[in-house]
Amino acid sequence: MLFRSLDAFELIAPEDRERAAEAFLEMLGGAESVGTEYIALRKDGTTLPILLYSSVIDRGGRPAGLRTVVIDITDRKQAEQALRKSEERLRNVFDSSLDQVYRLDLRTGAYDYVSPASKQVMGYTPEEYMALGIQQATNLVHPDDQGILAENIVRLLTPSAEPFARTVEFRVKHKDLGYRWVSDYRSVVYDDQGTQVAVVGSLRDITDRKEAEEGLRRSEEYYRSLIEKASDVTLIVDSDMTVRYVSPSVERTFGYEPAELVGQSAMSFVDPDDVEQAMGQFAQLLQSGGVFEQQEFRVRHADGTWRIAEAVASNLLNHPVVEGIVVNFHDVTERKHAEEKVQYLYEQEKDLRHQVEAEMKRRVEFARALAHELKTPLTSVLASSDLLAAELRDEPLQGLARNIRQGALNLNDRIDELLDLARGEVGMLELKLEAIDISKLLREIADGMVPLASKRDQSLELALPLSLPPVWADATRVQQIVTNLLNNALKFTPVGGTIKLTARRRGSAVVVEVRDTGHGIRKDQQDLLFEPYRRLQNGPSAGLGLGLALCKTLVELHGGRIWVKSTVGKGATFGFSLPLEPANRQPKGAHSNRKQWKVLMIEDDEERSEERRGGKEGRSRWSPEH
Repeated sequence: MLFRSLDAFELIAPEDRERAAEAFLEMLGGAESVGTEYIALRKDGTTLPILLYSSVIDRGGRPAGLRTVVIDITDRKQAEQALRKSEERLRNVFDSSLDQVYRLDLRTGAYDYVSPASKQVMGYTPEEYMALGIQQATNLVHPDDQGILAENIVRLLTPSAEPFARTVEFRVKHKDLGYRWVSDYRSVVYDDQGTQVAVVGSLRDITDRKEAEEGLRRSEEYYRSLIEKASDVTLIVDSDMTVRYVSPSVERTFGYEPAELVGQSAMSFVDPDDVEQAMGQFAQLLQSGGVFEQQEFRVRHADGTWRIAEAVASNLLNHPVVEGIVVNFHDVTERKHAEEKVQYLYEQEKDLRHQVEAEMKRRVEFARALAHELKTPLTSVLASSDLLAAELRDEPLQGLARNIRQGALNLNDRIDELLDLARGEVGMLELKLEAIDISKLLREIADGMVPLASKRDQSLELALPLSLPPVWADATRVQQIVTNLLNNALKFTPVGGTIKLTARRRGSAVVVEVRDTGHGIRKDQQDLLFEPYRRLQNGPSAGLGLGLALCKTLVELHGGRIWVKSTVGKGATFGFSLPLEPANRQPKGAHSNRKQWKVLMIEDDEERSEERRGGKEGRSRWSPEH
């Protein structure tokens, strides 16, 4: 009967009736009355939210029923729903932000919200970062920046009418990437009583920006240093030629303090004779823009002297930063004086060269004339001596005829040598390069020199490997080189001595050496041997001293090298190198087109000269080297 009298349950929506019945029974049992929310039914069947406050009706100490107050809370529910939607929208905004948004509860010192961006900004998930707490999060700040951060927090929490920057920039340690630059924008949250309850902030990673700023700062410092330390002077002028800026280097170069020039007309420092040219270039630059090429002007130095300046200008009037004409110039006075001196010396050298060429030409003409004048009567002497030698049969007349013929031949050789040396001085000779069999050539040369060695009871040995690659050389010139070296060895080796001719491959060349058992050469004389007209002080006095100098010239023309090794009392070794036949050599028969010295085998020993023309026959001793 009790529940039958509670027709009010029919006003409760079915889904809340059981909960309402339990609450009413608890109230009848003595439970404390509290406001409870239910969904109620209107007469038309629609629903509305209500808040019920109930109290027990007491009759004689026994509960007789419940007294209930019903409040329509539709407006409050709608406001709460709107608030939830607003909070959800804000959370969605924070969750999708690239900045790490956080809320720090000032009462507990704990974070009650951290946005997902914390993973990108700090490397921590929101849960991990919230678990850090304010103290551990502060420890992540770079030690050098903790003071700045603390000062900002104090000012943030201290009420003040003075404005201050709510954004602070500092370095903080990322979980994985080390220290990163961040900016933190903060604000304080107050409750209804005006009490500070929380700090809301937004962390943004600004490392890239900081690095870009640092790079820009360094770049600016670098270029500022270049401008200030450079020898060139940089000038910025307006369209009317008024100086707006001048680099400090103007003091080192032209003696002016920069402040002396700022505000002045640039033309006031240009030589009056050059002003018209300078103004013309400037007007053209204003009209066409771009850059004008290097121009030279005379500029007044602070000491009153005139210096020559070389200038280049760029029209940057339309540049948003420069808004002027940039002129770079430097002092070229010393260079211009040096150029004038070089030109003067060049003219002198050219005159001297013409004189030398004319003198050389006269020498060649003189040598030709001398050879002609000497050879004309010599031809008759040779012909007559040949006829006498053929006709005479009795001694001593036949011997006299042979001596006349031999002397005429020697004189003819000297004339040819003088003529060829004169030609060589003006570079009229060429090398005829080809692939030659160096082993065969050395055997032929050694065979030809055996009679000379035999006459002095000397031994000439030839030591060659079983095979040598072809060399790229002029066979006639190589023969002259080897013959000259062998002649010297025979000349300086005592009777009964030994001369050895060897060859071997070394890298991309063939090395030929002539060794003797003579007296050797002092170290101080070795460096002089290859100079023209040099002879050993203790050697034979015959000859002009050209043999080794000509050998050196010939070897170097082939691209080789010549040397001597000797110890006093142990003989001497003369060697030279010749390049191997190149893989991409010229066709057979081709030769160098460079004009070179013409070098002869000069033999001024009459005994050897006679033997070479037709003396004793003999052969060298040849032994292969393995």
